[in-house]
Amino acid sequence: PGEALEALQRAARNEPQAAEHQRVRAWIRSLLGDALLATGDFGEARKAYNRALQAEPGLQSALAGLVNVDYLEQSAADPSTGGGEDALLAAPEFDLLLADGLLAAQRAEWETAVQSLTLAVESDPLRAGQAWRALSWIAEVTDQPEEALRYIELATTVDPTDVYTLIQRGRVLAARDDVEGAQEAFTAALDRELRLPDALAGLGRLAFQGGRYTDAEMYFERSVFQDPSQTVVHGMRGLNALMLGDVGAARDSFERANSSGKRDATARAGLAWCAYLDGDPVEAITLYRELDDSLRALSEDDPLRVYVARQITRIDDHVEKVAWSDRFERQQLRNGWLIEEGAGPLVTIHDGAVWIDGNFTETGRSRLKREYPAGDFISIEVTLQVDRDNRCRVGAFVSLEQARRDDNEIKAEATISRNLDGTLQTRVQRRGGEDADYVDVPVLEWPAGEPVVLRIDRTGESSDTQMRLSINGVPVADRVPMSELGRTTSKLWVGVFAEGDTGRIAKVRIDRVEIVKRER
Repeated sequence: PGEALEALQRAARNEPQAAEHQRVRAWIRSLLGDALLATGDFGEARKAYNRALQAEPGLQSALAGLVNVDYLEQSAADPSTGGGEDALLAAPEFDLLLADGLLAAQRAEWETAVQSLTLAVESDPLRAGQAWRALSWIAEVTDQPEEALRYIELATTVDPTDVYTLIQRGRVLAARDDVEGAQEAFTAALDRELRLPDALAGLGRLAFQGGRYTDAEMYFERSVFQDPSQTVVHGMRGLNALMLGDVGAARDSFERANSSGKRDATARAGLAWCAYLDGDPVEAITLYRELDDSLRALSEDDPLRVYVARQITRIDDHVEKVAWSDRFERQQLRNGWLIEEGAGPLVTIHDGAVWIDGNFTETGRSRLKREYPAGDFISIEVTLQVDRDNRCRVGAFVSLEQARRDDNEIKAEATISRNLDGTLQTRVQRRGGEDADYVDVPVLEWPAGEPVVLRIDRTGESSDTQMRLSINGVPVADRVPMSELGRTTSKLWVGVFAEGDTGRIAKVRIDRVEIVKRER
């Protein structure tokens, strides 16, 4: 553009002055306007186009140039500068119709844009690909995917090698999950011109969506190097950096996205999450709340507002959580633990562990347990080992119980346990009584003589309370409704149990218990 501008400036200084060369003067001035526009000098470009119109009123290339200046400056045309509304009334040709359609599209005047672009198609079928491409973009942003595909196919028919048509084709195909077709289109565009930040960004998005985060970073880096003003691409690069585990790089990209003053919502949400990952939940919540305030014009069910609200709730909930762990490395149990030994086996602490050990003198349970308000309990995780000599059911439990004279009545309970023959089983008892069935988990084994990790999680609130039961990190029962544990104001018992009939042997080693609860 620089060399062309210098040549056209020389031509303008030496333009022919004879009356019969009036059209040549207009043509030189219009080309000078194009060169100035390409270098970003919008003010001088406007002057050049107006001087062209002085030489030849109604010159289509100059009129289109004025519309393009308005399009790029995002401002309305100024009739007083020489082009004027009267000049725009001249019979429009392709360039003016295309420019007018693009300007209307930028203003979101979709109906006007479609009308102008359709007329452009009719005015010059040989160059109609540019208008078809613009119509495809309008259909894309107005949520008409089938029309977007139809228009870009028409544009491709006119000129299958046009790089911007290839980029738009890649975008449309990517939105339809045609990854192979989209990648082919973006790559074909880059084969024709290396400096195409849009094509690089498109390939980056495809790599990101496919989980190829290292490849995505390479494409995003090249794209923003060529055009640092791409707010959305900076935001995508930040998200990709988070997936790579590089919080510092993510923050840098999000800050670059916001540096333009556009305050990109994705980047703002990303900065909030970076604050949380850096261990500052208060700052994270503040940033999320500021973002939510800026989105008040949107409905409450807008996906972005829903996401922000959930993140605030999630962080609030996490801040309230406290993990308490006991490794039993002492001589006396204490530490808030309670024991039940009425059925025979004893609960003792020695050698860095708690043991449930002994013969059942009657049918029943021996338990190591703690008590928590139902609304505060989040999860219990137990590391234990069943001895090869054990001959009873062993497991972890969470229960709601009612005290009786001689015993507690179980009103609701969730357990994950190993039965007599070593089968892993779960049981959820919702309404009290002893008729709830144990459910086998045949896929997973619980071998004797080896430590396992049992976990019971409570999620949801009130009537939406659910339980998840896991062994060694693998869920074996998930989203199990247990509203009984959520609607109560009573306390829950949590812990480890051994259950058997008279004469059975219990021999269990408990090495560690971790309980997560809310700190109110």
